Amino acid sequence: MNKQSVCQVGVVGARNANSEELLQIANISREEVQHGIVVISGGAKGVDTTAVEAALLNGGKAIVFPSEGLAKWVKRSDIRQYIMNGQLLLMSNQRHDAPFSGSDAMQRNKYIHAPSDAVLIRDKKRILPSISFLDGEYGYHKICLGVPTVIGGNGIESVIELPLTDAEIKALDKSAKSVGDIINIL
Repeated sequence: MNKQSVCQVGVVGARNANSEELLQIANISREEVQHGIVVISGGAKGVDTTAVEAALLNGGKAIVFPSEGLAKWVKRSDIRQYIMNGQLLLMSNQRHDAPFSGSDAMQRNKYIHAPSDAVLIRDKKRILPSISFLDGEYGYHKICLGVPTVIGGNGIESVIELPLTDAEIKALDKSAKSVGDIINIL
């Protein structure tokens, strides 16, 4: 592929995460942005905020769909700076001065999940189908494709390369071409 692929990972997590969990999500976000992955979150305190802050502080990009209005966000000079330098996009379907609402927070999760290529989950080294950034696996470079992935407490830990039949290779090639075509359109 000629253009660099962009992956977007949704992060929705606990508001009351402990310090070890917050350190883990910060490390995952830092690693994601090193691969050009955009963090999408609701910006709630705890896991969400930690993921966004780690992405931005490490030169990455983030999209935040806050459950409250945007007024609270744009009052902060650091937030305005991230917006102006193209690192942060804030989006909301709420009034600009809307207060936090638990029901709105649950409703906005669809805005986080829909544009995400993957959503981070906390799990114990399970093999799950996941949209993963490939850098040599299955012969692909700098592209996100659905492949078997080990997902654990550290996020995506590895891609499982299974032997593929000719038909499966052809199907994977077709998927990669489709992703490339969409990226070229964008």
